[in-house]
Amino acid sequence: MRKIICVGNRYIEPDGAALWIYDQVQEKKEKYLEWIEGGIGGMNLLPHFETKKEILVLDYFAGTPNATLFSLEDVLAKVDIKEYSHPNAFYYLLNSLDVLLENRPKINILSCNPQTPAYEQEIFAFIEQWKNNAA
Repeated sequence: MRKIICVGNRYIEPDGAALWIYDQVQEKKEKYLEWIEGGIGGMNLLPHFETKKEILVLDYFAGTPNATLFSLEDVLAKVDIKEYSHPNAFYYLLNSLDVLLENRPKINILSCNPQTPAYEQEIFAFIEQWKNNAA
């Protein structure tokens, strides 16, 4: 089983895009993936990374095409994290995983852009393919 962590602020457009996907999944009762409502959890999400499961993080990235896949290393290279703060808490956590965990799981990040027409369908199509390509 794989894990999907949806992050962002559901009450701020477009930052809530990943959580709106999470809400739709809860209605469907997905059985083969573990879905986590990460919200704005920041460092509180560490227990969800203490796993051997492959993790896909869904998040909004301004100016990024919908359903663009990034490796954790690609994202951390683009995010300038000099110190911990509320706005960057989640990416501070991701940047700290190698220190906090004995074995970091494989982590990829998928952009959710609600300004794209039918963005949900693109996200769900990607997730279905990702789920079916489980090693």
